[in-house]
Amino acid sequence: MNENNKGIRLKDISVACIVRMLLKHWWMIVLAVLTAAMAMSLVLELTYVPRYRANMTYAVTARKSSTVTNTNITVTNEIAKVLAELLETDVINNNVRDSSEKLAAFGGSLSASQVEGSNFINVSCTDVTPKGAYLALEALVELFPEISEYVSKNTVLQVVKNPTVSANPVNRINKDQYVKLGGAVGGFLMVVLLLAVSLSRETVQTVSGAKRLIDASIIAVLGHERKIRTLRDVFKRKKSSVLITSPTIGSRYSEQINTICSKLENEHNENGARVFIITGVGEDEGKSTVSANVATMLALKGKKVALVDGDFRKPAMNKIFNSVYSSALPLNRMLKMPFSKENFLSCIVRHPDHGLYMCFSDEADHEIPSRLKSEVTRRFIRQLCVFDFVIIDTPPMGFFTDAEVFADLADASILVVRQDRTPSFDVNDAVDVLKESNSKFLGCVLNDMIGDIPGGFGYGYGYGYGYGYGYGYGSSKKRSSSSHSGKGGAHSGN
Repeated sequence: MNENNKGIRLKDISVACIVRMLLKHWWMIVLAVLTAAMAMSLVLELTYVPRYRANMTYAVTARKSSTVTNTNITVTNEIAKVLAELLETDVINNNVRDSSEKLAAFGGSLSASQVEGSNFINVSCTDVTPKGAYLALEALVELFPEISEYVSKNTVLQVVKNPTVSANPVNRINKDQYVKLGGAVGGFLMVVLLLAVSLSRETVQTVSGAKRLIDASIIAVLGHERKIRTLRDVFKRKKSSVLITSPTIGSRYSEQINTICSKLENEHNENGARVFIITGVGEDEGKSTVSANVATMLALKGKKVALVDGDFRKPAMNKIFNSVYSSALPLNRMLKMPFSKENFLSCIVRHPDHGLYMCFSDEADHEIPSRLKSEVTRRFIRQLCVFDFVIIDTPPMGFFTDAEVFADLADASILVVRQDRTPSFDVNDAVDVLKESNSKFLGCVLNDMIGDIPGGFGYGYGYGYGYGYGYGYGSSKKRSSSSHSGKGGAHSGN
C-alpha cells in the first residue's frame, strides 16, 4: 500500500460502524462508568474532611462612651485586625488546648473580622467536629479579658452573641454529583479509547476507504441483510440463511450478487475460467454466504454449477442450505479414498430446487487439510471442470493455508472483506498471496456494508465494477485458455 494512503481520513469513517462498535462494547462502557464512579466515591471518602464553624459576636465600645460613634467603628476596625493576627498565633492556640483535656488535640483555626459598618467583631472557630469548634470558642471567652486588655486598654469588648455552631459542614459537597461526574468522565474516556483502538485498526468502513486502503479493485458492495426477521424468530433465536431465493432478501443485495456473477461469467467467456475460489481473511467475513448465493444465482441463470465446501474444519454450506445435502459418500470421506468416477458421482448431489450441484462434508474433519495437495484432490478438481462454474468456499486465509492450496488449483479467486472487521494491512497481505498464486485474482467483495451503499454508477446493475470499466482486474495479466491447461489440468478431462 502506498505510504500516502496510510492513516484514517474523515470520509473513511462510518457513523454506523462507530455506533455498532459502541453497542457491541456497551459492557466495557458500563464497566468504566461504574469503576470511575466507585473510584470517585472512594477518593471522596479518603480525602474529604468535613469542617464545622462556631461563631460568637463581640461589641467594641470606648470605656467613656456607651453609644456607637464613628470613632467606635474606626477603633473596631483596628482592633479586629489586631485580634485576627493574634488569634492566628501559637500562643492563643496553645492556651485553648491547655484550657481543657477535650481540646488537647485541637487543630482548628480561629479568626476575627469586623461586621461591616458596625462596632461588632465576629469571632469564629473552624474545626473537624462541631463540638471541638464550640468548645474552642467557649475557652476563648474565658481568655478574652486578658486578650482584650492586651489589644486595647481604652475599649471594652463585650459578648453580645454567645457561641453557636452549625449542624452542617461549612465545606459541604454534593457527593452524589461528584460520583455521577466521575462516572460520566470514566464512560467518556472509555468511548474515546474504543474509538482510538477502532480507528487505529484501519478497517474498511466505507467504499471510499476500501478504494484507498486496499490494493485491489472492488467487484461489488453487499449491504446488510438481517437473518432474524420476525419477533417469533427473536424469541426462538432462529436465524435463517441469507439466500437470494428467500422473498425477504432485498433487491439491491440480489443485484450485487448478480454483479459478482457477471464478473465470473466475463472471466469464463474471455479466459475459459471455470474454477473459482471465494475466501476471506478472518472468521465471519461472510464468504460462505457469498459463495452460496453466487453459485445459486449462476444456477438459476441456467449454468451448470458445482458448489464445493472447502472449509473442512468448519463446514457451513449444508447449514446454509437447511441440511438439504445428503450423500452416502460426503466430500470429506471421498477425499480419503482413491479417486474414481463412482465415488465422485456418489459424493455430488443436485439441489432439488435451485439446480446446482453440491459437494459438502457431513462433519468437521481435521485430517483433510493435510491431504489437499494429494493427487486425489487434483483429480477431484479436474473432474469438476465438466461444469460451467465451480465455486469453492475456503477456510479463512488468516488462520489456515488451505485457501492458498485451492488458489493454486483454481482459475481465479475473490476475497470477501466484511465492513469494519479485518485491518486493511491483513487484507492487503491476503491480496498479495492471492496475486502470487497460480490463479488470477479478480478483486474484493465488500460485505455487510451498513450506511454506505451506493445506488448506481458502478453498483447494482453490473456497470463499472461488474465488468471492469474504469477499474482493472488486479495486477494479474489476462491469460489465454491454453495457459490454464497447465494449472492442475483445470480444463482437461479426468
